[in-house]
Amino acid sequence: GQSYGAWILAAVAGFAALLAGSVALGWRRSVVGLPIEQQTWEKMVRLSSLAGRPLEPGQTPAEYANGLQKTFRGLRGVSVIASAYNRSRFGRRDASQEERERIGELWPPIRSELLRAIAGRVLRRGRTGPASYLD
Repeated sequence: GQSYGAWILAAVAGFAALLAGSVALGWRRSVVGLPIEQQTWEKMVRLSSLAGRPLEPGQTPAEYANGLQKTFRGLRGVSVIASAYNRSRFGRRDASQEERERIGELWPPIRSELLRAIAGRVLRRGRTGPASYLD
C-alpha cells in the first residue's frame, strides 16, 4: 500500500499556505485606499491589540501612542504616526511628503517589535508562572 502520510502532510501544508495568503490579502485589502498615515495607524493598532494593548474606547491617538511607548519600551516614533494619523483622519490634512517618508522609515522597526511582543505573548500562554505586563 501507498503511504498517505505524504499526502496528508502536503494537504496540511497547502491549507496553511492558503490560509496565510487569505489573511495577508485581507490585511492589505482592509486598508486599501487610505492615506499611508491611516494605513500605518490601523496596522499598528491591530498588531498592538494582538500583543495585548488594544485601543480603549475614547482614547485619543496621542494617549494611545504614549501608552504603547510605555508598554513596549522598544517602540520609537509611535507619536509621529499618531500625530500624522490624527491630522489626516480628523483634521482632513494629509501628511506631508517628509512625514510619509518618516513613517515609512519608522514602521518596519515598530512592526518588528510588535510582532516580537505577539510571539512572546503566544509563547507565554503555554507556561505557568507570574503574569506578564501583556497578559
